[in-house]
Amino acid sequence: MPEKDQKVSKTKNSYPQMLSASLIGINLVVSTIVGLVIGYYLDRFFNSGGVLIIVFLIVGIFAGFIQVFREVFKGSDVSKFKK
Repeated sequence: MPEKDQKVSKTKNSYPQMLSASLIGINLVVSTIVGLVIGYYLDRFFNSGGVLIIVFLIVGIFAGFIQVFREVFKGSDVSKFKK
């Protein structure tokens, strides 16, 4: 019986890690799509010929990577990486 309890304990401990890993991908995709949609509608409103789509797509991708780095380094001591 103790082996079964250990297996259940390991499974319960892995759920937060799986959730964190899936949130990283979701954050990157959603922020990119939001940037693209904002750029699309602003581009249609100002009729700028696609410039705002590209600008806000880049902003969305950048925001997504910022969220990924925050999630990866959450709870770690980042000061040990600085020189």
